[in-house]
Amino acid sequence: MGDGGSDAADGKLIDAFTLVDVLVEKKVVCLEAWSSYLLIGLLDGTLLLCSQRPVPSTESDGEGTGTPLRWTVVQSLRDFGSGQVKQLQVAVERSMLFCLADDGVNAYVLPSLRLKGQAGRTRGATLFAWHSASDVLAVATKRKLVFYRYDGLEFVVQREVSLPDTPTSMRLAGGTTLYAGLARREYVAVDVASGSLTPLFATKGPAASVVFVSPSEVLLAKDNSGMLYGADGRPSRRSSGGAVTWSAAPAVLAISQPYALALTELGAEARLLQPLNAADLRQQLAVTLPDAAATCTVAPTVAEDGSLFVARRGDGTIQQLRPVCFVRQSQQLLQLGEHEEALAMAALIPPQQAQRRRRLEDRIHLAYGRLLFRSGQYEEAMAHFGMSGLAGPLQLLSLFPSLAPPPLLAAAAAEQTVPAAVAAAALRHGDEEVHGSSDVTAAGEEEAMLEEGEEAVAEEGAAAAAEPQGEAFEAAVQVLMPYLLSHRSRLAAAAASAAAPPLRNSTAMAVDAAAAAQADAAAEAAAAAAVVGQQRTEGSATGALLDTSLLLALLAMPDGGALLRFVQRPNCVDLEAGEAALKASGRYSELVALYQTKGRHAAALDLLRALSQSPEQLPAPAQGASAELRGLPGVWAAVKYVCHLPAGQRDLGLISAHAKWMLAADPDAGLEMFSSMDPPLPPSAVLPMLTSYAPRLAAAYLESALASGAASPATYEQELARIYLESIAAATRASGSKRSASRTDTASTGTGSSTGTSSSWQQRGPSKRDAAEAAAAAEDAAAEEATTAGQASAEASLPEFAKLKQLILSSRHLDYEALLLLVPHRLLEIRAALLERLGRHTEALRIYVHRLHQPAAAEAYCDRVYQRRQQQLREQRHTQLAAALRRQRQAAAGGSAVTGGGSSHAAAGSAGVNATGGGGDGSSSLRSLHFGGGSGGSGGSAAGVPATRLQPASRGDSSEDGADIYLLMVQVLLEEEDGSGGFQSVERAPDHAVWGEVACLLSRKRDAIHPLHALSLLPGEVPLTSALPFLEGALWGAGERRRTAALARNLRRSEQVTLLGELADVRSRSTLLTPERNCSICYKRIGAAALVVFPTSMLAHYSCYRRAALNPGPAAENGRTAAATAGGAADGAHRTWS
Repeated sequence: MGDGGSDAADGKLIDAFTLVDVLVEKKVVCLEAWSSYLLIGLLDGTLLLCSQRPVPSTESDGEGTGTPLRWTVVQSLRDFGSGQVKQLQVAVERSMLFCLADDGVNAYVLPSLRLKGQAGRTRGATLFAWHSASDVLAVATKRKLVFYRYDGLEFVVQREVSLPDTPTSMRLAGGTTLYAGLARREYVAVDVASGSLTPLFATKGPAASVVFVSPSEVLLAKDNSGMLYGADGRPSRRSSGGAVTWSAAPAVLAISQPYALALTELGAEARLLQPLNAADLRQQLAVTLPDAAATCTVAPTVAEDGSLFVARRGDGTIQQLRPVCFVRQSQQLLQLGEHEEALAMAALIPPQQAQRRRRLEDRIHLAYGRLLFRSGQYEEAMAHFGMSGLAGPLQLLSLFPSLAPPPLLAAAAAEQTVPAAVAAAALRHGDEEVHGSSDVTAAGEEEAMLEEGEEAVAEEGAAAAAEPQGEAFEAAVQVLMPYLLSHRSRLAAAAASAAAPPLRNSTAMAVDAAAAAQADAAAEAAAAAAVVGQQRTEGSATGALLDTSLLLALLAMPDGGALLRFVQRPNCVDLEAGEAALKASGRYSELVALYQTKGRHAAALDLLRALSQSPEQLPAPAQGASAELRGLPGVWAAVKYVCHLPAGQRDLGLISAHAKWMLAADPDAGLEMFSSMDPPLPPSAVLPMLTSYAPRLAAAYLESALASGAASPATYEQELARIYLESIAAATRASGSKRSASRTDTASTGTGSSTGTSSSWQQRGPSKRDAAEAAAAAEDAAAEEATTAGQASAEASLPEFAKLKQLILSSRHLDYEALLLLVPHRLLEIRAALLERLGRHTEALRIYVHRLHQPAAAEAYCDRVYQRRQQQLREQRHTQLAAALRRQRQAAAGGSAVTGGGSSHAAAGSAGVNATGGGGDGSSSLRSLHFGGGSGGSGGSAAGVPATRLQPASRGDSSEDGADIYLLMVQVLLEEEDGSGGFQSVERAPDHAVWGEVACLLSRKRDAIHPLHALSLLPGEVPLTSALPFLEGALWGAGERRRTAALARNLRRSEQVTLLGELADVRSRSTLLTPERNCSICYKRIGAAALVVFPTSMLAHYSCYRRAALNPGPAAENGRTAAATAGGAADGAHRTWS
């Protein structure tokens, strides 16, 4: 209750306390509050215990919903104190009541009020002070002050201090300093430890009053203000001007946080101890006080609900000052327009009412944010909007009508409509469970006030101020965007959490053996939940409103790339509204990204085509990044778009339609499009497009597809070869048309001259005319041959020619027969390569030698064939050797059994030695394998060719398999054409040049040529001196090979001798067997049982060894090792007893 007549400069009036009459007791001397009781000390030594009790129904007026309560004396203890009860104080921590009477200070146990102890030498005391934390008691008797310390049983005197005057009020701060107000209205501070006394100041007020603020801080009245002092005897918070100021000088002080109550000559006045803001708050209470306010008494302890009790000794009236709830006080401040003070007051609401506190703070923040927004303080306004749970996207966007399309705003409002009655009912039910039914009425009143306040805030929002314009609008939007993004993130998180499946209990997961797999499953579930959450957000009207508003807000700001990044990510932008806004502003790059996220790929590609090919037809000039897409940049942008299409959204018809203009504008870009797709399009879909729109790119595409594995070689290498052939043919036709045109010009030029001389030719006679015609025909034939040679040379210089040849030589999937039918006869090198892969070496070599006249190319051809043949023989040899070794091991394992004496191990060892050294029956399968292709003999060589060198097989069949490729080349070199276009062997001595080539070839390739076979190919007329270089080289090579073979044989024999010596050493070793030796497998003593000795000199029972060999396990590790390495080691073991 406020008096309404005070100056506004003194502070704003609010209702902080309400007055409740307790009772009237004219003998009242002192008061104290404990639990739900009020203790009243009387002049006659009686102690009254008062409590609130329900009013009988017969006396109730029937108004209100709650049960009325009134104060009633529940117990009266006569003669509680000797004489009058002068002072009461409760020690809550000790559960004791201190009572000062004529006989001194007594301590009583609560709640039984049984006497527990008495402080000695306190008879006649006038005042005392108690500090619970330090158990210090100070008792004043006239001008003497005595300090006691309570040890749990009795009060022990610490020291005595003399005071300059009789104290009227005193309190202990922190148990270290005593503050005392003297009768002459002065204050002193007394150090409890040393007893030193420090004068402080004097007051002009009616009395010197000291009151607790906290266990370590007190408030002292000075004139019409209050000073805060700490436990160190110094001012604790404020300057000398005072921490609290009242309208008049206080006589008695009381504290009920956050207020300090002063009893003055004007009545009771409450002030905040710490002003919440520059504007102070106060309340003038209608408490009628006697002329001497110092005669009033106040209970030193605050009640459980924060109430203060005041008694007027004149008429005995006792009143309760019950604090108004902080919710109501905060609402009062909100109505006064003091938003910061209202927030500070709401912060004082107890934790039990956290939900109400949150709702109230939301209201205050929302109202304060709107006030700041109207005043142009956008950052501060948005900060308060962000702290308000009521400031959702609808409330924020209502301040910006241009950013919120009305249809989206209406849909979002309908989606967010939630019945408030359900939430209010749940809140009331929670209050009833927490506070009990006695507080339901007050909680209901507070809830009604909150609902009324929320309705007022909603009405205020409906009448919001006009939207800012110009630079102010940009500044406001820049501040708004982070909060819209925050709401968007929370909406997505809520949708994802709603979609997330319940996880298993963490304890169960810890015990589960498949915890890692469950963690992976949980991660996958979280990812799936995120996807489902995004889908739910996309179907939300609120999400559509938020994202569309963000797009419009980004459009209103300077272009920094943020809008493009926003629309490139998954969003819920309304396509119709976003498309209209982006087209109107010319932001076509952002519109393409929006189309892409919405799956409108046809519209996106049409827009990119327009930007690249016809930007002048767009509805608005291109702005931002889209202004740079004219021409080739637009083509590459379309290529990038198609490359990033998801595999499930690729429309071949759409790609084909747009590939046409992209290939026409920039063929390289079109090829990059098909080559860079991931996963790539099938070549069966790409090749028709390239064949129709850009045939010259088909080969390059297939090359890239085959190199990356996108195309199957078995399917598309034949197609690539066909494309190469078509490219060569097209280039040949183009060059041929040019040569024909030039030849026609030349012929037309020479026609006139020939006409002018025709008569002279006719006069010379028929013989001369025939000679001229023959010469002309020869010239034409030479010209045609030159033309053909030039054409072949031009074709060979084409890149497709080299690629085709390389493809033929390296591929394993071409149909060479079919390809040979397609290759023109003039492409001699290509036909030679095809004949090489078909194994028709004679025809291929004839092309190189007789058609192309390139002996070096023919020799390189033979080198390739020879190397392939040697590689095949080598692989065949390795395969045969591995098979022979497997057969030998299987025969050794099946033909011998392991015995205790180890004879089988010795046999296996000797078999292994014989297999290496060349003796014994066990190596017959290996010895039957001969190097080279001959049938093999005991000597291991044939006609001077050592058996240790890989040689082609000497069979009587055709050599077209490449076995004697160099001899085949010699044969071709010694051939000549016959009249019918075929070839025949030369029976006479060849030309010097031909024989020189043959002799050089035989000399270079002597290691790969059978000398006798080579000699049989030479014509009989060849002089022996001409063949000497070849024969000398062949003989020298044969001798060198024999020497190498002899050296290798000696080395093998040396190795055999070494192995035999090592075997003898192993067999001759001995092992000492004592009764203490244990089996290395079962760890039992060997005794007289059959045993096995391992190469490491470890012993084992024979039965254990056999068991370990048949059933391997962790305990048989030694047995497995012995089975692999024992050999014949156990054969030489013997027993030696010590």
